[in-house]
Amino acid sequence: MLEAATIDERLDEIATEVIRPEAGSIDATGVFPRASIASLRSAGLLGLISAPEVGGLGAGAPEAARAVERVARECASTAMVLCMHYAATAVLEEYGPVAVREKIAAGEHLSTLAFSEVGSRAQFWAPLGVAEPGDDDVALTARKSWVTSAAEADSYVWSSRP
Repeated sequence: MLEAATIDERLDEIATEVIRPEAGSIDATGVFPRASIASLRSAGLLGLISAPEVGGLGAGAPEAARAVERVARECASTAMVLCMHYAATAVLEEYGPVAVREKIAAGEHLSTLAFSEVGSRAQFWAPLGVAEPGDDDVALTARKSWVTSAAEADSYVWSSRP
């Protein structure tokens, strides 16, 4: 794993040179922070909590929290995208296929959470949607009301009833 100081140095550089300058525009327009996420990807920080055996940096929750906090000092929107990616990555590290985990570690895959549902009173632990297994896939029947990075993510970790 990279030393914490090296991770912090990379984050500081990206935060000041890329994230800070585009933060006002991101907030004003509501567009996805592409340049910021691309910089985090290039620095290997999308794979921060991915396991070393799949090519990740092998950091844990404290390092992820520190990374999100550093990014949030410059742009809350970019920090939310990163936070949701790390939350989804934690689940995928435990249950996801190796190929997806390798892509996340390489920065080639952005993930997020899809928990909030219309009618659930914003209680993610009480999902209304249903997951039904098919032959080669799972069909999710749900009305998700809020998904950070929805149009940009490569995968979604969702909540549903069985």
